[in-house]
Amino acid sequence: MKQTTLTQRLLSALVALCMVLSVCAPALAAEPDGDWTSENDKNSKTFTFKMPEGDVSLRAEYRETYRIFETAGKAEFFAEGAEEQKIHEALPGTRIIAKVPDSELNDYRQFNMWRLFSEKELVEPDQNWQGKQSFRFTMPEGDVELQAFFTTLYDVNVTHGTIVDGTGDTGTSKKIVKPGQPVTVRAESTEENPFLQWTYTGTAPVEPDDGWQTSPEFTFKMPNGNVTLEAQRDQLYKVSINDSLGSVTINGEPCSSLWVKEGETVTVATTLKDGYWMEFKQWTAQDGSAAPVEPDDGWPEGGWQTSTTFTFKMPKGPVELVAQWLASSLDPEQRIDPDEPLDEDFGVEPAPMDTTGGTIAAVAVGGAAIWGGYEIATRVILHSLLPEGTVIPASRGQLALLVWNTAGRPEPAGAPAFADVTDPDMAKAAQWCTEQGTMGAKGDRFEPEGWTPKFKVIEVWNKAFPAA
Repeated sequence: MKQTTLTQRLLSALVALCMVLSVCAPALAAEPDGDWTSENDKNSKTFTFKMPEGDVSLRAEYRETYRIFETAGKAEFFAEGAEEQKIHEALPGTRIIAKVPDSELNDYRQFNMWRLFSEKELVEPDQNWQGKQSFRFTMPEGDVELQAFFTTLYDVNVTHGTIVDGTGDTGTSKKIVKPGQPVTVRAESTEENPFLQWTYTGTAPVEPDDGWQTSPEFTFKMPNGNVTLEAQRDQLYKVSINDSLGSVTINGEPCSSLWVKEGETVTVATTLKDGYWMEFKQWTAQDGSAAPVEPDDGWPEGGWQTSTTFTFKMPKGPVELVAQWLASSLDPEQRIDPDEPLDEDFGVEPAPMDTTGGTIAAVAVGGAAIWGGYEIATRVILHSLLPEGTVIPASRGQLALLVWNTAGRPEPAGAPAFADVTDPDMAKAAQWCTEQGTMGAKGDRFEPEGWTPKFKVIEVWNKAFPAA
């Protein structure tokens, strides 16, 4: 054993010095005045006695202390009952507290376990001490070397997606995760930006679900390293067709709108619905619409605007088209008189219907309607239907109020709930009319300022007050 080690141990042993007297001469040391006491006894480093008649030989005996330490200096040790003073050595039998201080831990560093590296086993350690940040044991007769192990945690970062928590809900897009723990991520996806695939930077996910790259949601085990995932999304643009008189298809499917990728081929078509005698006039683009791009095989003869069916390439932007029709006549044998009075309020939404005054049909061309007898017929019918002196309603809100007032202002079954109706009477009227099925609505919006044509007034009135 090295001399320095012996010296250190001898010096440190003075803390627990125990002196044992042995008599090497014929005479024994006489007891001191007052007998042996706790302050003045043979186990004290300093004591007083009466000299006997004879030589006295004394020998000081020492008990050995042993070192206690953590290999990397990441732990603290205390004698039980003296937790305010850290120690580095102790006598056998001393009850010791071993602790990893909180200062050694943070968001990315967690305590994992203890391991004993010295030969002597710990005496009476706490149960499952290896996994406890702080534990107690009794000092054995030998040095104690412990090592505290830590776990490093890593970041999961998700772009255009979220991390799914234990309840199945989504919340954060960043989380600190322990290696080996399961992580579930979910991609964001909309009609305009549908999910395409996952890509990652940093460390690859461990044991991900099969086909995870193209799955909107998947689970993996956290590796020993940061994982950065991005849900790549496609960019689509909307094709919208406004045509209430025709049966519209997009790419052969009956629909009025479709999300399409830039550069893809789109075919739109419309066929006049039964009950109309009209001729297709043209397609017009609404304000803000992108222009259709010419396909590889060119436009149809006469151009796409005048063809009921045409194909185009999707531009980088939405395409919003309106189909316009030209009315021939209520009677296919009669042509319309161009001097026929116009209903200047009539728009793009007319449809044929039966009323007490006969069949009405209409069409919008350039924002005005051309009808044989439409204006005269509707005014005659409404004059006979509505209460005397009533002004013909021009909006949905006015029509609802007229119907509700005429019905005696009944209370609706439910509380008025339309977000765009502020007038109390009109709110009740709108709620009651929708409950009775005489007027429709779009979710929580009634659109009280929305224009309503005369034929629609006739239709609603006949629903609310059917003829006997």
